[in-house]
Amino acid sequence: MKWVETDLENIRLATWADLELMLAWRGSSISMQDAITNEFLHHQLGLCQILLAFSKENELIGTVQLRHEHADPDFCNEKSAYVQALKVRNDVLRQGVATRLMNSLEQYANNRGIERLTLMVESDNEPAFGLYQKLGFCTFKTAFWMWDGKEFPTICLEKHLTKNVTKS
Repeated sequence: MKWVETDLENIRLATWADLELMLAWRGSSISMQDAITNEFLHHQLGLCQILLAFSKENELIGTVQLRHEHADPDFCNEKSAYVQALKVRNDVLRQGVATRLMNSLEQYANNRGIERLTLMVESDNEPAFGLYQKLGFCTFKTAFWMWDGKEFPTICLEKHLTKNVTKS
């Protein structure tokens, strides 16, 4: 599928009704299904926001989350939020979806007074690291991340946002 800018219909906050779409796309294991369901519950409670990207055909093609809490205090405080779970469907990789999701997330955060975004990327994920650098994120430390009983070395990145450029 050739990507053109207009192929992306919209990016919006998830609703509870979107849970089934997300599970069908990403819920390949029990642990992933549990994690997705838990994130949707947190979204409904206002503890995080889930943004979804849809094609013109109304197909879910990407997602990203903004969390307001993290076990490591370097990632979240009253003016910082943690970005997690940026994922784009394989058939539309490298076609601008991740960039548009991240730009939308940044605008959303900025409009709510968030001054700094943080995230972790696995140290061997060069495409993601390159994307985040292109979007203005800089390394502030290294760490380890645990998922499904495995430990992954990660690079921790941050981006300081311009204060409230637009109002929502």
